[in-house]
Amino acid sequence: MVYFAVMADLFSDGMMTGAGSAVGTELGFLIGATQAVANIPGGFAATANFRDDRMPRWRRMAMAGLLLVPTLASALFGFVLLRGGGAWFQSAALAFIIGLLLLATVEDVLPEGDAPQPPRWISTAAFAGGFAAMALLSGYLR
Repeated sequence: MVYFAVMADLFSDGMMTGAGSAVGTELGFLIGATQAVANIPGGFAATANFRDDRMPRWRRMAMAGLLLVPTLASALFGFVLLRGGGAWFQSAALAFIIGLLLLATVEDVLPEGDAPQPPRWISTAAFAGGFAAMALLSGYLR
């Protein structure tokens, strides 16, 4: 199940990167770079989970390598689908994809902030700061 959860996450990341690349090369690179950094903890967690299940090293490496398939396929799909579209269509599709991912993040982070004793008091502030930093960075690279 961990493998399929990571694969679904990488599929959406690839789709967002492909859509961003259709809008502009710099935007695609920015999205791809941020997604690569953001997926490092998930990769370590999945690998540790497989190791705890006593999965052989060669199989863990093969499964990690196979995760490139949905990522690259969805990036190619997003790019090909949006490359010929107008600027409005590209922007709307990118905003829709990012909105879905942002909704999932907000639904995960904000309830922790409402808890009587939230386990991570800084998560909401870090989320807001990260969002603002990415908005400023994307405006600067434009």
